[in-house]
Amino acid sequence: KRFYEWVGTCGLDRNKLTVQFKLSKVAIDCLDELLLKLFPGTKRTPFIRAVVMVYLDKIAQSTEKSAILEKVTETPVFASFASAEKLPLKAEFNPRAMLDILDWCEALEMAPNQLVEDILYRVMGLLYETDPQLKEFWEKTLLPHIQFALKVA
Repeated sequence: KRFYEWVGTCGLDRNKLTVQFKLSKVAIDCLDELLLKLFPGTKRTPFIRAVVMVYLDKIAQSTEKSAILEKVTETPVFASFASAEKLPLKAEFNPRAMLDILDWCEALEMAPNQLVEDILYRVMGLLYETDPQLKEFWEKTLLPHIQFALKVA
C-alpha cells in the first residue's frame, strides 16, 4: 500500500527516481577499471544500481556482514577515495528500489546521495584490499550477487 501511495505522490516523475551523487576521481577510475576487467560491456549505471541494491538487501541487513565491510572504512584505500577531486554522477532506480533507498536513508538519517556514495566507496574499497578476509568476502559474498543482479537487469 505504501508503495502505491508513494508512486501516486511522485507521479512516476523520473527525477524522483534518480540519485545524484559525487564520487572521487580515484573511485571512478577504480570503477571503470573494475567494469573493464570483470564486467566488460557493462555501463556504470546498471552496475551502480546492482551494487546499491545488493548491499541493501544482502549486507546492510546482516550485522556480521556489515561488520566485515566496516573494516574497509579503516583502510588507506578507503581514505584515498575521500581525498581526491569529486565528480558528479547519477543513477536512476526503479520505484521499488528507490523506496528501499529512502527507507534506509530514513533509518540511517542520511540523504540518498550520501547513502549511495558510502555504499560505493565501501564496495570499491574491497576491490583493492589485500586483507584475505576482505578479499574472500568480495569473492564469495558480494561478487556472485552483483553478477546475478547484472544478469537479470
